[in-house]
Amino acid sequence: MAPAASTSPLSRLLLSLPKPNTRPPLCAQAPSADSGAGASTKNVVLRRREAAAAVLSAALLSRVLPAAAAADECALEATPSGLAFCDRVVGTGAEAVKGQLIKAHYRGMLEDGTVFDSSYGRGRPLTIMVGVGEVIKGWDLCLAGGEGIPPMRVGTRRLSRAHVVLL
Repeated sequence: MAPAASTSPLSRLLLSLPKPNTRPPLCAQAPSADSGAGASTKNVVLRRREAAAAVLSAALLSRVLPAAAAADECALEATPSGLAFCDRVVGTGAEAVKGQLIKAHYRGMLEDGTVFDSSYGRGRPLTIMVGVGEVIKGWDLCLAGGEGIPPMRVGTRRLSRAHVVLL
């Protein structure tokens, strides 16, 4: 499954991390024939530095990554039926209309973040007719609008959460 292009702060952070060294570290290299006790001490110092760097990196990432992920979250607006939505990007194109044939990319995820279906993974958007029951009721409402949710426009990126009743 190919990852979807994303512009979230978390994605930018992960993409900007340095690539791992392709050479083995000095402490893992076999000692040369002319190395003595000095080389062994040097390897111990390098191992300690690498261990300290790994601990510090893990501590830093444990604080930075959740903060970046939280910055990407948007506040969901809930409807009386339990459907919730948040527009991450509001498009400027035409609004979706009931009965209209559209192409849409989506990623279906469980509450724990497990992806169970994705058009991005298949490399092509799903073609559906809006508002006629070809998809779950919650998605139809998010596309065509209803229950206080505005219809999606071309270019909109909307996060939605459907209650079990709307599946």
